[in-house]
Amino acid sequence: MTKKKVKAKRKNKEKTTSAYIGGVVGVASGIIISVCLGAFVLGGVKFSEKPKKVKDTTPQKLVEATTTEPLETESIPETLPAEIAAILAAAPANQNATEPLKIDSTKPMIALTFDDGPYLGSTEKILDVLEENNAHATFFHVGNCITDETKHILKREIEIGCDVANHSQAHENLRDIPLNSALTSLKNTDKLIKDATGKTPIYVRPPYGAYSDTLREEDGRMFIYWSVDTNDWKSRNADAVYNTVMTYAEDGDIVLMHDIYDSTADAVAKFVPALIEKGYQLVTISELMEYRNFSYEEGMLLFNLHPTNPLYDSLYGSDTYDNPPTTLPAEEGGIFNTTPDDITETTPSTTISTTINATIPSRPRDDKNADTVY
Repeated sequence: MTKKKVKAKRKNKEKTTSAYIGGVVGVASGIIISVCLGAFVLGGVKFSEKPKKVKDTTPQKLVEATTTEPLETESIPETLPAEIAAILAAAPANQNATEPLKIDSTKPMIALTFDDGPYLGSTEKILDVLEENNAHATFFHVGNCITDETKHILKREIEIGCDVANHSQAHENLRDIPLNSALTSLKNTDKLIKDATGKTPIYVRPPYGAYSDTLREEDGRMFIYWSVDTNDWKSRNADAVYNTVMTYAEDGDIVLMHDIYDSTADAVAKFVPALIEKGYQLVTISELMEYRNFSYEEGMLLFNLHPTNPLYDSLYGSDTYDNPPTTLPAEEGGIFNTTPDDITETTPSTTISTTINATIPSRPRDDKNADTVY
């Protein structure tokens, strides 16, 4: 064979080998690139998910959860203190809100609260207004009102960022019945609320404002009073409720209303956008405490969280209850204006004092027609 033919054959062989190697490298490179792109795409999808926020062991702080699955009560170890377990089980209240309320702790806020529901029609109208205005509130429900026909209302309250709380099972006077009966009433209502929402309430508002220190201690939750009473149960007048709220509600107040009245729902439709226009943020009790850096305390009685003079009563530590502020008479509306004197329809007191827990007559709750409803 000639030297030219040998050289040509060797050259062709080198070309074939190079082509083969190049093909292998190309295929390998394609696989690597595909894998990297796939990982990038999957990673992008994963990182685009917003982790939900859950409460830390201190209720005023938020931490990022490592899972996007909803928190369930059953997942909480029984070894945790009851207070911490309850807070974790109930938070976050607004995790499903389509447009979460962005709260600025430096701006004024008011906590709207509603008792005695859920009630078909009027409660739903109030929720419509809250959702339309990206506002929150706290609903204290009566257990006997939570039925198959109304439990969807509680679910919606949670979905739009509201707090759901306990107002007893049958609107009993929890101080005048045996302690075990009072605790059973609250426990039964807890179960009904949890069955409807998956969350156990961490706040109680005793009907008629009637409680005992023993009940507060044994139940172990915060008892939520109020600092502005709209007297909506008495007036049944939307304009009167609107005027009371717009005149007296201020930064840190807890406003008392009842979601069983259409007149209250009509008032809410007027004053919610008006308060927001004035610069107020309408928040839940949980949010008010969180953004006022106020810690949850078992058995505490809370009236308001005014920036400079919050009013609360602690079973275990210091409080401001011994030196309450002077206020306007109840017939004029205003803050701290509901006392046992109001309930018995005698001359109202102008201050909050130890008489707040004086004898209150036990009255059966006759739904929307009761003479006195709290």
